Amino acid sequence: MGRTAESVKLDEETLKIMERVLGAEHPDTLKTRYNLAIGYAQLGRTADAVKLWEETTKISERVLGAEHPDTLTTRNNLATGYAELGRTVDAVKLWEETLKIGERVLGAEHPDTLKTRHNLAKAYYLLGRTAEAVKLDEETLKIMERVLGAEHPDTLTTRYNLANGNAELGRAADAVKLWEETLKIMDRVLGAEHPDTLTTRDNLAIGYAELGRAADAVKLWEETLKISERVLGAEHPDTLSTRYNLANGNAELGRTADAVKLWEETLKIMDRVLGAEHPDTLTTRNNLAGGYLALGRTAEAVKLTEETLEIRERVLGAEHPDTLTTRVNLASGYRAMGRTAEAVKMAEETLQISERVLGAEHPDTLSTRNNLANGYYDLGRTADAVKLWEETLKVMDRVLGAEHPNMQATRYNLAEAYYVLGRTAEAVKLTEETLKINERVLGAEYPDTLNTRNNLAICYGALGRTADAVKLWEETLKVMDRVLGAEHPDTLSTRNNLASGYLALGRTADAVKLWEETLEISERVLGAEHPDTLKARKVLAYGYRALGRTADADALGDTGIPSQR
Repeated sequence: MGRTAESVKLDEETLKIMERVLGAEHPDTLKTRYNLAIGYAQLGRTADAVKLWEETTKISERVLGAEHPDTLTTRNNLATGYAELGRTVDAVKLWEETLKIGERVLGAEHPDTLKTRHNLAKAYYLLGRTAEAVKLDEETLKIMERVLGAEHPDTLTTRYNLANGNAELGRAADAVKLWEETLKIMDRVLGAEHPDTLTTRDNLAIGYAELGRAADAVKLWEETLKISERVLGAEHPDTLSTRYNLANGNAELGRTADAVKLWEETLKIMDRVLGAEHPDTLTTRNNLAGGYLALGRTAEAVKLTEETLEIRERVLGAEHPDTLTTRVNLASGYRAMGRTAEAVKMAEETLQISERVLGAEHPDTLSTRNNLANGYYDLGRTADAVKLWEETLKVMDRVLGAEHPNMQATRYNLAEAYYVLGRTAEAVKLTEETLKINERVLGAEYPDTLNTRNNLAICYGALGRTADAVKLWEETLKVMDRVLGAEHPDTLSTRNNLASGYLALGRTADAVKLWEETLEISERVLGAEHPDTLKARKVLAYGYRALGRTADADALGDTGIPSQR
């Protein structure tokens, strides 16, 4: 930094002399002015650098011509300065002009042309023009792989950016393929412990998670976390991000206790390093509350969410989107505690704010409407819930599209409500439509697809189509065992439902065998007092009695009538 400051001072003095002796337009004067601007940029004096580059560009265009290599270099640097000052639109305009000239004069494969294409793509990303950025990166990557080679640092950067762009466009499979290719090269060329390698590994794990490959994602995050803790340290922001993502992955796999442990560790560090009011700290606190809720630690979940809401209202304001999200989560916590009236009141208040601030068709507003309908449903106001879900579904279909995840969740809830109201045929129709979309968009093995298959089987059972229901549950259970694992809550639920189906078909011994497996897993994973474990114990006792094994049933306690869930 000292040498840079000294060189800048020297360049300032030299420039004054050159302008006086040689003139402002002399090549040596232009070179010194250019170098002085570079010095300013290195010192963080971007505004001063931009002023000099603007002057130099004007003179270069007049003296050397718009197509001279030095003019093109200066224009490229000026655009970079604009971008650093937040003047991205100006930067894009200049890079677009420079790229046209560069391709014509220097050629598409010249290093300076490739640099301009790379910079322009980055600016497109910043402006939200992702499709244009991806198109440009795809073209640039082909050239770089041919000219620079697949392992060149600039090629790796472009491939990485292209993967991110595909992810932003929802093309997760394409993104994952690119990240996998990039990671292999980075592991070999940069090494497994290089920061760029770690970042790519983290992003690849996120891609796996988005494709429903939660187990692959978790494995990768576990590896990345070990390296990050050793190389970067436990408190480094990237380490914290990986630990946070690993927690989310564990939660997705149903390993909620592991997720909660990680979130707790991460929150302690974030509170100390980033502060209690940092956005990442608040997000982690919010997820930890969700974990507590999933574990049945509802009081802790509500307490944490209330604390988060207090901070967000104070720091961000009552109408900030993150604050509104926390209010929705708190309403869910109240529902879980049986404080449904309070939950509904909060959801109604939140919906009013969301409609006013975000608009009636904003995704978060639609999500809040969905949660309010859940509250009505819990209060037994099923008709009100159905009316709200039907209205929400119409708006979502128009605004988000039939294949949007939130659209699918609302269809799922509405189908369940139809089922409760005895409108089973409508429930089946809606669930079948949802399943087709999930299988096409998410894939046959995605968790949401599997849950939809489970619900469709329940509807078949309610219509007396028990054989169809059992067939669907058997297929679903095989996939869940392989993809989610035998201990995942959704797998346990499906195993219970299949057992009920066997019982309805008179296959009582098969039903009891499944319930025994379910109880053993529930006691080990959830604990003996968990509500789902208690249900598993009751239905197994019922099965034992149906087989005449009264002593075994008595040993388990009270009986229960098997039900699907």
